Amino acid sequence: MNLKKTIILTALAVFAMLWSCKKTPIETGKDQDTKEEEKGEFSFELEITKGATGAFITEQDDRTFDTRMIEVSLIIKDTKFTNGVSYTLRPKGKNAEFHQIIGKDFDFYQYKTSNHKWWFLQEISDINDIKYPIKFGIMPKSSGTFQLEFEVQKYDAKTKKAIGNPVTKKILFSVVEFRFRSDKWLSKNHLFNKYKKWKRNFRFIAFDGHRQYDDFLQVTGKAVSYDYEAIFDGQTKRGSFKENTELVFRDEVEWQGTEPEPHHFPKHVNITIYQHLDDGTVNELEYKDIRWY
Repeated sequence: MNLKKTIILTALAVFAMLWSCKKTPIETGKDQDTKEEEKGEFSFELEITKGATGAFITEQDDRTFDTRMIEVSLIIKDTKFTNGVSYTLRPKGKNAEFHQIIGKDFDFYQYKTSNHKWWFLQEISDINDIKYPIKFGIMPKSSGTFQLEFEVQKYDAKTKKAIGNPVTKKILFSVVEFRFRSDKWLSKNHLFNKYKKWKRNFRFIAFDGHRQYDDFLQVTGKAVSYDYEAIFDGQTKRGSFKENTELVFRDEVEWQGTEPEPHHFPKHVNITIYQHLDDGTVNELEYKDIRWY
């Protein structure tokens, strides 16, 4: 009888222990859900508003600061927004393959409407007004396909403690680097008539980066071929395009007596690259006001 009693009590104890083990995580989960509800959910959107189409870098770039900037609009949505919270936007990620390194691949700026100037930053903190979009900028410093990640964290404005988990979004764009080469040489030297003739050529290279995923101008995926058109000094040059290959943007010149130097020609060239897809679609990639010397 005592043995039977002992077995029954032991079984009940094991059952109670198993029930408590099973119940504990469920209760913990409910507590976490409740806490998340108390913290409130928020989301944000990123939209590139200017500069990503036709983005390029070049050694002699003389465009204005605003013209070179890739502008992005940040919109934060929070159904439980109160005056006691703030938000911080910061670039996230350190992957060089995706051009995520601040200071090397890009610089990060915020546009201040109070003085209409761009301010160099590492993050945008103390955002406490989400009625209107916040404008920030990305200044590319390298060529390639950028896959940038940004996170927004919600904070208690008084205690500076994080509220909930950060939310992360990505933006993608590509930047082309243009390099130029122009050689000059003596084409004719008439010693008897005492005159010389000089020639100069005009070539460019479009480079889409050197990282693993930098294939913006490659024949890959749906892209089957590329052409280009260069407008410079009253001429239009067209031809087949290949990335990282010297191409002509003006006919050679031959001058007698005077050596044709770069400053004798316009400073800027416009180049359009036509990307042909396998379904017949043609994408026009326009790059304007590229300074070549």
